[in-house]
Amino acid sequence: EQRDATVLMVSELVANAVLHAGGELTVGIQRSGDRIHVEVSDKAGGDPVAENPDVNQTRGRGLFIVEQLSDEWGVERHTDGKTVWFLLLVPKAGETSQRALLAK
Repeated sequence: EQRDATVLMVSELVANAVLHAGGELTVGIQRSGDRIHVEVSDKAGGDPVAENPDVNQTRGRGLFIVEQLSDEWGVERHTDGKTVWFLLLVPKAGETSQRALLAK
């Protein structure tokens, strides 16, 4: 569950960085105990916005997906751009994540 969610969210954040920042970006992924922390940094200014796109729209779902799948997410602004990050909590063996319980 966490692997698929992590891959999808990294893909969405990288796509956003390429689209809005012109492609220069850095990705960081760290696992520490029961936490997966991912950061995607780019040189673009501006505030990322989680939209709730219409089903017919072909774009605009990246941060909406991150908002729905992550346990936390946020933005850190820097003098030379920003970092969008998310956190996933990994359930212990035999446990189900809160996200999976909500999806049922």
